[in-house]
Amino acid sequence: MDGALFVDAKVAPFLHTCSWAQVDRTVDAARAAFDPADAERLRLQAGEHRHATVWLDAARTTGTVEVTATLDAADALDLDLEQALRDGAQTLADLGSDETSDVRRSQALGEMARGQAALDLGRGVTIYAHIDATDVALLDNIQTPVLVEQIRQWCQTAGTKVTIKPVIDLVANPTTDAYRPSDAIREHVVLRDRTCVFPDCRRRKVDLDHIVPFDAGGTTSADNLVMLCRRHHRAKTHSAWRYESPEPGVYHWTSPTGSSATVDRRRRT
Repeated sequence: MDGALFVDAKVAPFLHTCSWAQVDRTVDAARAAFDPADAERLRLQAGEHRHATVWLDAARTTGTVEVTATLDAADALDLDLEQALRDGAQTLADLGSDETSDVRRSQALGEMARGQAALDLGRGVTIYAHIDATDVALLDNIQTPVLVEQIRQWCQTAGTKVTIKPVIDLVANPTTDAYRPSDAIREHVVLRDRTCVFPDCRRRKVDLDHIVPFDAGGTTSADNLVMLCRRHHRAKTHSAWRYESPEPGVYHWTSPTGSSATVDRRRRT
């Protein structure tokens, strides 16, 4: 019952915008906090099912092959495959490809394989963890609850270089008098926004855009900076796309046709 009340309190304020994935993550956090033994059992069980398989034996005359994988979350972050596929698919589209997004993503994976001369098997782990209970933490990198035991395992993996970061208060508003943000301000904004804040964009390679322009008196501060990929930064600067931010992490966009969309990057848990 305590776990159910925890989930209700976390999800209820955002229920109208919650995805099933967000609900599942909250349930996982509740399980870790209120039934740590079962959470650890599930963690170990999930680790036994990791795999990466290229189904060459199933290749047919269609000329396609299935590739499936279930990865450790730290490995997935090191690989950054999702962002690479997004960028590769967009590059192909920009070059004139009229294939579907899924097809271009598969082509981008092939281009990555052909361009990979060697694999660097070392790992550098940088974890931004907020530990609210004895056995569970929230990873700011991917907004996912994870067991502390899992973090320990990542850090103890042979060949791992561990970077320990100080706790960053995402409610604070670090500021500089310069036009370019400091590394600390950039880190703050990236942890808050995570990806480009244009509706439905998930690119991680971004510019930091001043909400109120610097030459119009806008400050170079965390509250006045947002993540925009180069494409959507240009759209905001050179077209009729506009946005405003009533509070840090919330962005109201208006399209050239007058339609609107809201992007909400506030913490869910």
